[in-house]
Amino acid sequence: MPLAPGQQDIWAATALAPALPVYNEPCTIRFGKAIDAVALARALDFLIERHDILRTAFVSGDDGPGQMVRTSASLHMEVVTTASDEVGEAAVWQRATAAARQVFDLQRPPPLRALLARLGENDTRLYLTIHHLVIDAVGLYDVFLPELATAYEAFRQGKAPALEALPLSFADACLRQPQALAADVRRVQLAYWQRHLAGAHALVLPTDFARPAVPTGRGAYRSFSLPADRVAALHAVSRAAGVTLFITLLAAFATLLQRWSGDEDLVLGTFDAGRTSRDVERLLGYFLRPLALRLVVYGDPPFTVFVQQARDTLLQALAHADVSFAEAMAEVASGQAGVRQHLVHVAFVMEPSLREGDTGWSISQHDLQTGTSKFDLTLEVEQRRGGIVGRFEYSTDLFEEATIDCLVETWGVLLRSITEHPEQRLSQLLLLSAAQRQRLLVERNDTRSPYPRDL
Repeated sequence: MPLAPGQQDIWAATALAPALPVYNEPCTIRFGKAIDAVALARALDFLIERHDILRTAFVSGDDGPGQMVRTSASLHMEVVTTASDEVGEAAVWQRATAAARQVFDLQRPPPLRALLARLGENDTRLYLTIHHLVIDAVGLYDVFLPELATAYEAFRQGKAPALEALPLSFADACLRQPQALAADVRRVQLAYWQRHLAGAHALVLPTDFARPAVPTGRGAYRSFSLPADRVAALHAVSRAAGVTLFITLLAAFATLLQRWSGDEDLVLGTFDAGRTSRDVERLLGYFLRPLALRLVVYGDPPFTVFVQQARDTLLQALAHADVSFAEAMAEVASGQAGVRQHLVHVAFVMEPSLREGDTGWSISQHDLQTGTSKFDLTLEVEQRRGGIVGRFEYSTDLFEEATIDCLVETWGVLLRSITEHPEQRLSQLLLLSAAQRQRLLVERNDTRSPYPRDL
């Protein structure tokens, strides 16, 4: 069976760095209490049996990459018990990091690893690593984690999980996806992308190191958080502009990139959930549809105007997202001599909100570093009850850690400036904190040096 369009993009990107876990997705569940390891292992096996994509082998054949659903697949959940001190914590972190950085053999399902760590009576954690080919953020937050909690509680009580049967499998959804768009619809959508990206170029940021001839995929990330009051202020700006928080943050990120690079014609990547019918909402699998958003900031518009432009650009992209990203980029390349197909070097991602129920489980995707980066720079944000958590994932081929630390500080200052003065033009919004201004304008310009006074 052929891969879905989004899976084909991942497969092609993985082939560029096969020895790196670029598409390994780590996730940590903290239970806050003792856990029945047997019931948890049964719950994981139950999900593998329930969702065919977790029993799928990915292979290369004469006709290109494909997927084969196995009748069964088994998962060994490793269980470790250690002291709840710094030494024990470090040992568990090293073990979980090693698992997160181990490349999957995609021909042997499931593409899933699980490490249960007991660090004390009230500190039990499940470190999961799942390959992106079989799961996206919607599937993780809205399907996998809620179903895991339901199945675990059922098995803990000696019952069978009471989950409604799935209307179809991911394999069924894949077979349905290639159904041809009407020829006139395909023409209209491809023509839009050719117009939208005509003359566009990949965003080139100031870097600390020269770009290698061949990207290595090596990277890291720097996490940050925004407090609840700052997020409330951003929501107020969004409501006043008649847009979602996603669009406000997208426009803010584009402002940051424009001020940093000096480029007024920006191409940013983002992703649509791609779940276009209700019968796939409860499936695991990779449904995401990449989008290339071109945001032009000529004339130094006020932020309140720029955010409307960002909204219109996003809505137009979503309206023309039925053709695959690869097909759209190929159309753009065919219409422009010498254009590079890979226009997206920087991406913005807003994860779906986590369903914070009564399980007492806390979830984090920021505990483990796989040492990789999918783009030059990616901003990922996720709204939680206490505010926003996020991270800048970056290519270590291009950027030093200190540069990204400075970027995180600048991002916070910019967001505060937007909430206080959204009517200001992009060039007027603050980027430097008082401490940064002191360092740049005073300390680095203090060129005084002692000299002998008797000369």
